[in-house]
Amino acid sequence: MRLSLGSLLLAVVATAACHSGDSTAPAGGLGIAPGAVYLTPGDSITLSAQRSGSTEVNVTWSSADTSVVVVTQSAGAAAMLRAKKIGLTTVTVSKGGEAASVPVSVVAPAVSHIAINPSGPTTHIDGRVQLTAEVRNADGELLTNRHVGWASNNTAIASIDDNGMVLGRQIGSAIITAYSEGQQASTIVYVTQAIVATVVLRPSPVVVARYDSVQMRAIPLDVHLDTLQGRATWYSSDTTIAKVGTNGVVYGRKQGSTTILAQVDDKVGSTTITVGPARAASLEISTANGLALAKYEQGQVIVHVRDVAGNELFGHTVVFASNNSGIASISNTGLVTAVEQGTATISVDCEALHHTFGVAITAPLAASVSVNPSSASLTEGDTVRVVPTATDSHGNPILRGKSFTFVSSQPADVGVDQNGLVTVYNYHPGSVSIRVTCDGQTATAVITLVPPAVAFLTISPAQATVSAGSRIVVSATAYDSQGRTLPTAPVVYVSNDLNHATVDQNGVVQTDPNHVGATGQVTITASSGGKQISAVITIIP
Repeated sequence: MRLSLGSLLLAVVATAACHSGDSTAPAGGLGIAPGAVYLTPGDSITLSAQRSGSTEVNVTWSSADTSVVVVTQSAGAAAMLRAKKIGLTTVTVSKGGEAASVPVSVVAPAVSHIAINPSGPTTHIDGRVQLTAEVRNADGELLTNRHVGWASNNTAIASIDDNGMVLGRQIGSAIITAYSEGQQASTIVYVTQAIVATVVLRPSPVVVARYDSVQMRAIPLDVHLDTLQGRATWYSSDTTIAKVGTNGVVYGRKQGSTTILAQVDDKVGSTTITVGPARAASLEISTANGLALAKYEQGQVIVHVRDVAGNELFGHTVVFASNNSGIASISNTGLVTAVEQGTATISVDCEALHHTFGVAITAPLAASVSVNPSSASLTEGDTVRVVPTATDSHGNPILRGKSFTFVSSQPADVGVDQNGLVTVYNYHPGSVSIRVTCDGQTATAVITLVPPAVAFLTISPAQATVSAGSRIVVSATAYDSQGRTLPTAPVVYVSNDLNHATVDQNGVVQTDPNHVGATGQVTITASSGGKQISAVITIIP
């Protein structure tokens, strides 16, 4: 069984001797005196067996945990115990079938005194000093494995961590206190201004490109090589090659080597700086926003390499690459060739710089355009679709990716939409051209207009009665198969009896004035497009 530190300390505080308590013997029974035992490791105590206030002899003693307490001697009624380590156990006395036990607590020795080493140390700003604490008991014995806490009464001057390491922060003094188990000790720590023994520059040596900069640090050290505080003053031995700012930033101005110096107090540190050629800081690419080409076309990518000052650099290697050379390939000189329709990404690299842009390859440019049909004969209301075909410079038909423009020479009479559908709105003798354009190339389809076919005729009046010698107008109207009038369709009028009535081509019927006698009839026939219709004219005296 183990005791916690708090329990052991409580046991120590509660008992001022190695034992306490009366006998454990009940009235008339076997017991042990004293009735409770408190020891520290290495202590010994004698116990006795009791019965009704008298010593009991011929008894047997035992410890429940001999790693904590052992029975070193036993004679008659007495037994000598020795504590071995911190812990709790019981010691039992027995005789016949009777037994009695007493609890035994082995606790850590109490802390009585603390000493801090070294005493009254001196350090400097940013310097460190290690303090240790010796913890002893009342007998002056050194106690180990005891927790020691540390504190500073002025952490602005000197702080201390949990391991006793003091850090000097400002000039002055601070009281450092060590404490353990209710005891404490203090010492004064003095913080002074350290003397700079040397100044080290970092990085060292320095290589920087022209127009670039590098941040340098000046590190003041004391004789123990501990880092100190201190502001450095910076110098360059040749400001035409490199200049340095008050904050230690060095700027390369031209190629060459020079010395950078930093002074802290009266100590100076130095290092060599080499200024190399200006590095590529940016790429100016003519196609940075992308490149669009038609299949088989080529495009030149122009790259200007510039330094941080914007000056153009020459002699820097630029590497070009395509992620899909089957779509767009690129030469070492930046010439892009459109291989096939699609998209690809071109990368441009120069030193640590990387840039990409997209290339979109469209259908090849049309070298020629043809249409089918190239000619057609249509009448009013007819339609026909004109299908164009574009051919590239290699004589291959371009099957996708091309758009065509369709234009009619007489859009009021013959229209065409952008899908190539031609519609005849109005008939008139002659022809109309449909021009098809793609990539500046054109082809023409000729639409010849023909009269619409006559499906049937009507005539008015269909019957009439007139007096001999009078006139009447007969009018015939031609219609197509959809019942639309055909005003331009020619109509021919014929009389079946010229002795009684004639008719001209305007449908004017003239009856014979000399007609006498009985009533007669004349048939006027109108013909157009192979269709006929008649009107019956009755002539009366």
